Amino acid sequence: MTPEEIQAAFDAYNDELLRTGKVTRETADAFTDAKAGIRNYTFQLNQSLKSLGQASLGLVDAMNKGEQGASVYNNSLKAGADAIDAFAAKFGILGRIIGGLITAGAKYVIAVNEQSDKLFASYQQLSRIGAAGASGMSGVFKSMQDFGYNIEQLGEFGNLIKANSESLALMGGTVNQGTQVFAGMAKGIQRSGLQTEFLRMGMTVDQINSGLGGYLRIQTLTGTAQRKTQSELTQGAAEYIKNLDILTKLTGKNAETLQQEREARMNEQRFIAVQMELEDKAAQARLAGDETQARAFEKQMDQNQKLLDLAPKEMQAGLIGAMTGFAGSSKEAEQLFRVMPELFQKVASQSFEAAETLDSGVQRAGSAMRGFGGLAKVGGFDEVFGSMAGINKLRVKGLEKSYAEQDRIATQELKDQVENTEAGVKAQVGMRQEHMEATRALNTFVNQGVNRTTAAMSKLAGAIETVVSKIPGTGPDTGTTGTGRGNVSSLLDIIGRGESGGNYNALVGGGSANLTGMTIAEVQQLQSTMIKGGRPSTAVGKYQMIAETLAAQAKKAGLDPNTTKFDQQTQDLLASQLVGQAGYGSKDPATVMKNLAGTWASLPQDMSGRGRYDGYNTNKANINPNDLMAAIQSGPRDSYSSALRGVDPGTVRPNTAGTETAAAISNARNSNDLIVIQISKMDELIGLMKANNNINSKILQRSRS
Repeated sequence: MTPEEIQAAFDAYNDELLRTGKVTRETADAFTDAKAGIRNYTFQLNQSLKSLGQASLGLVDAMNKGEQGASVYNNSLKAGADAIDAFAAKFGILGRIIGGLITAGAKYVIAVNEQSDKLFASYQQLSRIGAAGASGMSGVFKSMQDFGYNIEQLGEFGNLIKANSESLALMGGTVNQGTQVFAGMAKGIQRSGLQTEFLRMGMTVDQINSGLGGYLRIQTLTGTAQRKTQSELTQGAAEYIKNLDILTKLTGKNAETLQQEREARMNEQRFIAVQMELEDKAAQARLAGDETQARAFEKQMDQNQKLLDLAPKEMQAGLIGAMTGFAGSSKEAEQLFRVMPELFQKVASQSFEAAETLDSGVQRAGSAMRGFGGLAKVGGFDEVFGSMAGINKLRVKGLEKSYAEQDRIATQELKDQVENTEAGVKAQVGMRQEHMEATRALNTFVNQGVNRTTAAMSKLAGAIETVVSKIPGTGPDTGTTGTGRGNVSSLLDIIGRGESGGNYNALVGGGSANLTGMTIAEVQQLQSTMIKGGRPSTAVGKYQMIAETLAAQAKKAGLDPNTTKFDQQTQDLLASQLVGQAGYGSKDPATVMKNLAGTWASLPQDMSGRGRYDGYNTNKANINPNDLMAAIQSGPRDSYSSALRGVDPGTVRPNTAGTETAAAISNARNSNDLIVIQISKMDELIGLMKANNNINSKILQRSRS
């Protein structure tokens, strides 16, 4: 509206009030529009309030239907934020900034809610198979990322653990403990150059993990996995996956089929006995310090599997019998010994290369088929020598190129895929890995809203409070200070100056340590040694927190001591909690001053300048009481006690409101108070949005007061 239109509305309002003692709804609405300086402001206000009301009703309806989880709030949050954004935009550049801040905050909260619900659903799924532990949703998220999955692939992650849960239980502990070993193996591949190799081989993240699971299942059935370190398991799994790819090239069977066949063999008692004997020999050799021999026995276990992978299905029972060393171990073993005695003896020696051993049987296979063709014609060949069809498959496969030559070709093809990757494939793999890393980073950022501290939440409240105070009709003169949290940073600076000179790494008694680089648990370990080390107490950091205070405040904030750094943000958060406990923002300044002095010895308890602990040990208050009181009084003022009252048209003639509005907007344009914020801690998110909605509602309703 133009200044002339605004003044005309004010004049009409006052004239009607003087003449009749009251005003019509139309005149009142025009007056409200003039106060805001926006044409049709009242109509837009009502529409925005209606949208907010519909959003709230939608939330009630969703909960009434029994919907559960954090995401039940999302539609309401989005609708409410959109309504505020649309309305705030009417205030020009500042309004658009506020609307954008609110909308961005809502989008982040929505993403956090969705991720939280998905993680909890996965946690429930893992709990049903015993794979969940005390780390809860945080543990699910970490394992998910170790396996290379993103939040949208939690279903694949859950299915992977479910498919391997019995093998994980065989690791010697619980399913959850086995899952941690499994995750460590996956991380060693998915977060290393090995992932690049496998992706260049044409595999997906899920296929890589399935290969890891297959390897682990085979290893646990023979007891091998339980004897290996995590590094050895990771290295063995990588070789296993590569060998399966070579076998796929040689047999045409995909990795899943080959894996299923291998697991089926572990149900054959003779094969289990052969493999276990080799595993025991490897363990004994390792105990004797003969690593070379130990590796030779383990290699033979792999060659036994490879021999059966490459051999025709019809010959596999006979080959397993040959591995036992006894031709009489089965009918099939006797038949194999008759038709291919040289091959039988090599297999029985348990010291062979699979491909070369099969080559020894190719020529003999052809001779047997020609020499006993007559027997085959009368249907007697299979009974004496075993399946003629199987023997023929062995012969045909080795006619043009030997098995050994085919093996070398397949191995070279794999090497070329990995080391001499075609440019297009290399580019696609690189792009996908960049996408995965970006998604991982984004998932982590969103996850901080579920698991980390509340420090950024107070920053958000402070940012909105600062910006809201610039809108016409709000600010110190109306008693409206936004969230009621106030400017706590200036108070914290005074406390830190008195306690440590503002040093986040300070130790009581002088000196410092790299506290900001430690986790809370590491700081607590340091504190446990301080008294014995000659220091007067366990006080550390900018705010000189003793061990008991640190433990209590960290627990109150919901921080994980093992993962949360005792950095500047964390120290400020914990000190903010102590300031809040002292009544900052809720009690009178004198009481707050006294309470703060009960927590920090450097602070005076009243305007005399004396501290509560003066004279105790070497304590003495060193902060000017006037400075401390000024910082306390600069804080929140009764948290919306005046609630954007604005002008009372019945008692004040608002003929200067236009100029006041213009000045306020001018000040706002010069403001640099907007900050980048990051919301945190799931159990505070709903409370935060309620606070935001309170702010938003006050903005919308201020013209009605």
